[in-house]
Amino acid sequence: MRFLKIVVIPLVIVGLGLIITIAVYSDLPYSEKIMLAPLLAELSILLYFWKFHLTKKTKSGLFHIYMTFLVMLVFVVKIIATYLYSNGTIPWTPYSYIYFTFVGIVFIAGVILKVLYGGTNSAIGMQYKGETNLATMRALCKEITHVLNQNKLEATKAIKGLRQLEDAIEYSDPVSHKKVIPIEKTIIDKLEKTLIYAKNKHFGKIREVIKGSNGVLHLLEERNNRLRQYK
Repeated sequence: MRFLKIVVIPLVIVGLGLIITIAVYSDLPYSEKIMLAPLLAELSILLYFWKFHLTKKTKSGLFHIYMTFLVMLVFVVKIIATYLYSNGTIPWTPYSYIYFTFVGIVFIAGVILKVLYGGTNSAIGMQYKGETNLATMRALCKEITHVLNQNKLEATKAIKGLRQLEDAIEYSDPVSHKKVIPIEKTIIDKLEKTLIYAKNKHFGKIREVIKGSNGVLHLLEERNNRLRQYK
């Protein structure tokens, strides 16, 4: 379904747009000299749409709003200016002046946008990283709990420790930082080992991994404390 919405439908829409453009411009007196311009403009919209879906999780919403506005503005100006030149309303010199001046201004505006939102993009990237790592921890906890529940009588203490860990993860800061990513990876590694212990019914080892002096609860607390320092 995602492939249909992101690839197939946009390709069909742009394909229809290209056919309509060729049909409209083919009857204009100067279209042969400049037919490629509107076709490339339509293809650039498709490429921007795909790029948006590839980068939307690593860039701020405002960045995409402003950038989309700039891209659509260039598209509209290209289509209008090209049409006016093709039907003989404006000659080549005014057309080229309008076209290249406008594209140059929009390019500069795009560069300024990237500079202004560079830090924001980085912060959003760290939030995505943090949410992904926490989601991995939650998924592992859920899987471990499922295994432990099959041996409730023997794994009572382990289940209790795991519930404490799930609560701690739930209330952890979702925004990560490059300084705490190694801690998050260590926590995930320990939880993967815990899952193995659960499957092999080594319940005593599970409690130690979770609540020990260098256990997962301690590491998670250290992660959250460091994040407070770096904010």
